Amino acid sequence: MTTQPGAHRPSGPRRMHGMPPKHDSPYETDHKQTGTMVCDDCRIVQHGGRWSWGGPPPGETHGGLCPACRRIRDRRPAGTIHVPASMLDDDFTLEKMARSVESAEREEHPLERIIDIEPEGDGLLITTTGMHLARRISAHLARRSHQKAHVRYDEQDEVTVDWNE
Repeated sequence: MTTQPGAHRPSGPRRMHGMPPKHDSPYETDHKQTGTMVCDDCRIVQHGGRWSWGGPPPGETHGGLCPACRRIRDRRPAGTIHVPASMLDDDFTLEKMARSVESAEREEHPLERIIDIEPEGDGLLITTTGMHLARRISAHLARRSHQKAHVRYDEQDEVTVDWNE
């Protein structure tokens, strides 16, 4: 079959805007919200489908919770990092490193946050609101410890990172 130059030839399934997400996550949607929303907890602003820090543009706004604050409230992480005891030199140093990575990530991606850093057996458990932050923290930890992280994704776009001892 030959096609005329410039003719449209479908190359796969059509992407339809406004379709529901590929999974049933209450934290993500495939469509852009209309209007301006200011999160009641953290005060980030969603305008034109994008989340950002700073004040809302002039006009009417409505309140609600951003996906990150809902994950924190529900204690439903998108990223989970299991840090074994053998990788802990000092809990404070590890927490400081994780918070530093979070701070850098939040500048450009306001929905990427640490939910908690808590003891887990002899190690630590770090939970995050986003997969990307979990990956960045684990990459820093892997470089520091010279050990390879094992990363697993599940159907709900959540990531678990651990190390084999």
